[in-house]
Amino acid sequence: MASRLFGGVEGGGTKTTLAIFDETGKPLVHIETKEGTNLALVGPTVIASRIKALVITAYSTHPSVLCRKLTCLGLGLSGAEDKQVIEALKIELKSQLCPKYLSNVSRAITIVSDSIASLRAVTDGEGILLISGTGSCCVLLPPDVSSHDAIIRCGGGGHLIGDEGSAIQIALSAIRLYFQLVEGREHLHFSVKDLDMVETLLSQHFELSPSWKKSDLYHALYSTSIGDMKARVAGLTERIASAAEKGDRVCSFLFKQAGIELGDMICAVLQRRTFPGGTNSCVVCVGSVFQSWTLLMQGVWQSLTYRGLQSAISGIYHIHGSSAYGAARVAASKLVGAETGATQLPLLHKSHLKSLYEREQTNRAHRGRSVAIVAASLLAACLIVYY
Repeated sequence: MASRLFGGVEGGGTKTTLAIFDETGKPLVHIETKEGTNLALVGPTVIASRIKALVITAYSTHPSVLCRKLTCLGLGLSGAEDKQVIEALKIELKSQLCPKYLSNVSRAITIVSDSIASLRAVTDGEGILLISGTGSCCVLLPPDVSSHDAIIRCGGGGHLIGDEGSAIQIALSAIRLYFQLVEGREHLHFSVKDLDMVETLLSQHFELSPSWKKSDLYHALYSTSIGDMKARVAGLTERIASAAEKGDRVCSFLFKQAGIELGDMICAVLQRRTFPGGTNSCVVCVGSVFQSWTLLMQGVWQSLTYRGLQSAISGIYHIHGSSAYGAARVAASKLVGAETGATQLPLLHKSHLKSLYEREQTNRAHRGRSVAIVAASLLAACLIVYY
């Protein structure tokens, strides 16, 4: 008998991904569109039609799923917070997808936030999602997410009031620091003599003339749409990361400060925990900034250690790819116990995760070093006695 099919959707403000998996979690389909499906920005009718278009494309271009309906469909959407809007979207999706593409069962469609979908790809227990791409935010989920009230959030809010530790804030911090020092303001760590690399990066990234001045940046910052401005400014962070990896002190400092900000968000959600919690919180990192984890790491651990919360973290992982698999897992879990033969999809394979920190590995490493030190000491004592 052919295995069941499980669909997952990741929906953001500018892009939507549909993936279809078999019972082992093997991906059979992965397609994207540049149309957004943020539920706080786009209405249920439009979102349903965009997802239906993706489903039709999947079935028309991938023979491996032909003649088989989706057992269930999970959606992990940005802005999926309002229960009434979520229910309205479910009704729209059922009317457009059932029964041709989707099994017509009461639990066939599950809609959660993109943060829940990302975490459930990796863990079924308590978890922390830490996002740092163009923007940033942090979310703590309890093992049983039965109510949005149980979810603890920190950060976000856009570049004007939040998004600390994100690509756009790293870039804006570099721009601010440059002009503060050039205009004669003092800084605890740097002087204008330390700015050669930052000046070069600004000139290259914004395509400025050799004798550029502050007002030359105004066009790039203020004359385009907010979306275009954020994308262009945030792109500077990749250059800053490259310079930091080569040893530039200012660029390294900017990433350490970003790490502290991200660590502060982890601490904030842990300290606001309202449900029983131990020392096994898994942190799942999503976003391009975590490709520079070695630059962020010192700042993150500085923040956690300062508040005595480093022992609360069991592991930190950077997830590759979309959260569509997590959305499919959430949908599949709703069928377990409610439908005969229903099975849960396995957790995301470690090949899709980059381990940034694992407590047991660290402990084993410490134990190994301790044993080595003791062994070396004993050997030295024996040699002293012998000679």
